[in-house]
Amino acid sequence: MAACHATVATFWGDISNGVLIDRTLTSLRTLAIGYGLGLALVSVIIHSVLWEVSLNTLSGIRNVPETLRMSGRNVGLKGAQCRGLNIRQG
Repeated sequence: MAACHATVATFWGDISNGVLIDRTLTSLRTLAIGYGLGLALVSVIIHSVLWEVSLNTLSGIRNVPETLRMSGRNVGLKGAQCRGLNIRQG
């Protein structure tokens, strides 16, 4: 029972002195800064990767030679997948 009383007394003492509140605010501030930087970093990485992939995909599709397109048409490919991309053929 004495240990419980000492714990409660220390807890209330730290609250009244402002020590516990100061430590809590410091921890929350550090957490907010770390979380904000982490989110920003993840967003930048995802954006840079997706942008490169999308540009390279579009560039690759647009640069398919006409000979390969005609070969694809000969084997039955219709190019319906390209209609949504507004790709100029020819």
